[in-house]
Amino acid sequence: MQEPLSVQAFAHFSASAEPSPSLKISSTPVTVARGSASASPAGPVMGQAEKHAPQVVQALTISSTREARASSKLAGCTANSRLIYGAQDSISAAPMDKPLSSRIALVTGASRGIGYAIALALARSGAHVVAVARTVGGLEELDDAIRQAGGSATLVPLDLADLEGLARLGAALHERYGKLDVLVGNAGVLGPASPLGHIEPKEWNDVMTINVTANFQLIRCMEPLLRASDAGRAVFISSGAAGLARAYIGPYGVSKAALELLVRTWANEIAITPIRANLFNPGPIRTRMRAALMPGEDPMTLDTPEQVAEFVVPMCLPSWIENGRLYYYPTRSLLSFRAPA
Repeated sequence: MQEPLSVQAFAHFSASAEPSPSLKISSTPVTVARGSASASPAGPVMGQAEKHAPQVVQALTISSTREARASSKLAGCTANSRLIYGAQDSISAAPMDKPLSSRIALVTGASRGIGYAIALALARSGAHVVAVARTVGGLEELDDAIRQAGGSATLVPLDLADLEGLARLGAALHERYGKLDVLVGNAGVLGPASPLGHIEPKEWNDVMTINVTANFQLIRCMEPLLRASDAGRAVFISSGAAGLARAYIGPYGVSKAALELLVRTWANEIAITPIRANLFNPGPIRTRMRAALMPGEDPMTLDTPEQVAEFVVPMCLPSWIENGRLYYYPTRSLLSFRAPA
């Protein structure tokens, strides 16, 4: 197996960045209940999120044990609230030999597969991981693995189709940490494997919501937090399906093509800020999604999510300077996009 991508290998590239403008905030109050208490200290809400977030985020519960988590669910959470729980309210500095020491990293789709592996790799590199996924059990397994590795995590059970929930998450992260250093948009769904004419509009929309619109909402709501970092880094997981126009997986291929253009557009918009936004194409990897698409394929012939994660972490470091590019894992190549001739 080839060695993981070295940041030093890209030292010959140059980039310029101007200081980002100050984070725009409002005085909209955010009600937070820690543990089982019902105290409601007021705090600021991110400007980008405030248009879609309710003015009061109720029952944002933070606990340090699973027993406390279970009891916190009974502490008056409303139907519109979202449970966020983690090991601690503040982030203590990790050992200096860890390149992401004291940095906050948000990973979507973190309960299994590539997202799980990336979240664990970031934690091992010193980051405090904000892990987002629908499956609580998978998140708790991730939390166990991160703790065993000496790291810490905040677990966020959230369906990315809940766009207002993403806005509330941005507001909560602003109040709790005041910044975001790393954003990894990994969550995605395959959708129906059928001819386009056989696909129902709801099936089409479901794929677009998770693979495209949720990432657009993440960009909207997390950009102010990334600007508050000295070196915000964003990586979005794409697919070879974005450029192959492969038959029978139309919704997935179209959504990944849209994701690539979305991220490239954003990269151009934030080029003069300290933020860097890039894409990562893992190729065929040993995941449930791949097994569902290619049931006859021997999974032992494919690389693992853990191998992929080793190449994503360098793109999340402050020393990474590339912007608007795509790392193609099958050939270990950093690619640039070009307009048609």
